[in-house]
Amino acid sequence: MNKTFPSNTFLAGATGMGLLLMAFLGFYGEMFVRTRLIQSTDLTLTLQNLQASPALFRSSIATDLLVVLLDVLVALGLHLVLQKHTPHLSLLAATLRVVYAAIYGAVVVFHVILAQLLSAPEAALQAPLISMLLTGYRSGWQFALVFFGFHLLALGVAFIRASQLPTFLGLLLGVAGLSYLADSLAHLLLTDPAPVRALLLPVVALSGVVGELSLCGWLLVQWRNGSRALNMRTPSTQP
Repeated sequence: MNKTFPSNTFLAGATGMGLLLMAFLGFYGEMFVRTRLIQSTDLTLTLQNLQASPALFRSSIATDLLVVLLDVLVALGLHLVLQKHTPHLSLLAATLRVVYAAIYGAVVVFHVILAQLLSAPEAALQAPLISMLLTGYRSGWQFALVFFGFHLLALGVAFIRASQLPTFLGLLLGVAGLSYLADSLAHLLLTDPAPVRALLLPVVALSGVVGELSLCGWLLVQWRNGSRALNMRTPSTQP
């Protein structure tokens, strides 16, 4: 029996669907769960919220793990879609996204431990440890986003350098990557990052949503239209 490798248009559709699913899962975990339960300025209220809604909090852990898995699959899908155009850059971008996913997956352990502590009767006595776990998750996620920012930069350069791919999308991804990098490095390196991050937050949110959803939309359009451009090698010596 002859086996054929999935076409680039099929891979584009699958990768686009993966990105779309990740967007929904990420929105649920961050906006519907963590934003509602975790109050960064009030540990007592946070502890009360978490103890009152343990199942809701655990559901955010499940979505985090699904996002990590999808990140790895999306990294592979993007590399396979783009390798005919910019093999080295697409491999670099995929590697950076896998590194991001690996760090993020490790960071989720902070919330797994926290969920276990919440079920203990003396949870209120563990407030310092719970605070450390919450901080560890948030700081670890910011560290992981440094690699995600570099991933978007590499992806943006790949789109800009490949003549068969839309340059405007590369620019959007590049701006999003720089925004993630600036925000994450401010969080990790500045002693008082709040003023800088307050200025960066709208830029990060807008550029991230526009860049990543544009990539998702472009991939789905290529799949829907059966685009030949994805199956054509860019005629250049670009990496």
